[in-house]
Amino acid sequence: TSIIFITHDLGAVYQFCDDVIVMKDGSVVESGTVESIFKSPQHTYTKRLIDAIPDIHQTRPPRPLNNDILLKFDRVSVDYTSPSGSLYRAVNDINLAIRKGETLGIVGESGSGKSTLAKTVVGLKEVSEGFIWYNELPLSLFKDDELKSLRQEIQMIFQDPFASINPRFKVIDVIKRPLIIHGKVKDNDDIIKTVVSLLEKVGLDQSFLYRYPHELSGGQRQRVSIARALAVEPKVIVCDEAVSALDVSIQKDIIELLKQLQLDFGITYLFITHDMGVINEICDRVAVMKNGEIVELNNTEDIIKHPQSDYAKQLISEVAVIAK
Repeated sequence: TSIIFITHDLGAVYQFCDDVIVMKDGSVVESGTVESIFKSPQHTYTKRLIDAIPDIHQTRPPRPLNNDILLKFDRVSVDYTSPSGSLYRAVNDINLAIRKGETLGIVGESGSGKSTLAKTVVGLKEVSEGFIWYNELPLSLFKDDELKSLRQEIQMIFQDPFASINPRFKVIDVIKRPLIIHGKVKDNDDIIKTVVSLLEKVGLDQSFLYRYPHELSGGQRQRVSIARALAVEPKVIVCDEAVSALDVSIQKDIIELLKQLQLDFGITYLFITHDMGVINEICDRVAVMKNGEIVELNNTEDIIKHPQSDYAKQLISEVAVIAK
């Protein structure tokens, strides 16, 4: 059986394909065997894609961080009800503390519980057992009028930049909604000025103001999503597979943008991903999840260089093959 495998994931290409065609702007720019393309790329675009593959062998030493705890999971468990009515435990007894200004990664395969855990932080899923603490206050005790303020402080960037933006909205409409809801702007002139400023912070100019989502690339849409999250000046941003839908060159640009925004505004990130290469690029610490539980937690550098669990070793080996 022959297979045509369409993807932006170079790791998948490297592992599963015999030959590869590289396309850009509707045209084939290079083709050849996987080995020849990865070892000796000829076209500038192909070289940029290969160069952007995260190198898991180049780890970063831990950053000096504030010891103040901003977000804490205290024996958190989350259950789902199956169609048959039985309970399924997606997250089991999670204990985790996130410091101010830190990027904590949660890595694991599909079904590991990482996205479910992320949803509990922003109120998209209720905790079945345990507590989530924010600034030393349990989220379960926030009343309706306090939840609006809380949602301003904790924002989310979703995986799919094509699905997380209303296709009927222009860019200005997407970004101005949280500004209006949270009373951040006074009038239309203030809206335009603020939205332009937010676009500039994410590397877009005012020419994007009145464009529709279908007129933007995937990377540009994700920048708009980041600008929307920034609009209300959050202290925490949950990034749920925020770069997994992008090709590696755009992925690298978005990661660098997120790192710069953290330096500029002191944002704390909870970074959800299945990719240890991405974890290595942006996270200070990483919690490895499998079957709803944390199987390993440590500084990113320590886990990559000296993984203790078999599952962490497996995740790292899958990336290291590509980086060689």
